[in-house]
Amino acid sequence: MIPPQAKNAGAQVLRRATVEELEALYVGAGPVRIPRGYFIGSHLEQLEKSWRRPIIRFAEKVGFQWLPFGVDFDSRRWFFVKKSVQIGAFDACLQSSVWRNTQVVALHYQRSHLPKPIRRLLYDEVVPLGPDLCLGLGGVRVGGKPCEQFFFILERGGCHHRL
Repeated sequence: MIPPQAKNAGAQVLRRATVEELEALYVGAGPVRIPRGYFIGSHLEQLEKSWRRPIIRFAEKVGFQWLPFGVDFDSRRWFFVKKSVQIGAFDACLQSSVWRNTQVVALHYQRSHLPKPIRRLLYDEVVPLGPDLCLGLGGVRVGGKPCEQFFFILERGGCHHRL
């Protein structure tokens, strides 16, 4: 089991964590604030109960396992491949998680210029684990209800990243 102070150890600890350990960190993250700056993402774990529609699973694999991705909290956009390719606009707000008993930064995509069916489908949450690291749950809406799909991490971007 990852001790609570492990959240300060960084992304490498999270990459080795079990789903149960990620769950514990997610709900025990503590006070939540909307981060500033941009973060580079990494897919961690697909959840067993995720929605199994093949097209969604394929899109997640391409967008979050095969391609580099990230989030810019200042411009309120997701980006893929390079930081300059910002496509998924979102509004970030503090709220209760729709999946877990904790406070989160919810990412709502209604203002995005993505096609309306995709915009309605997307929903994500993140919890900051420190100033340079966030743990997130990526999800989709199924029948109007969010369905969590996978855990991901966001590491603060900077000169050591190539996006």
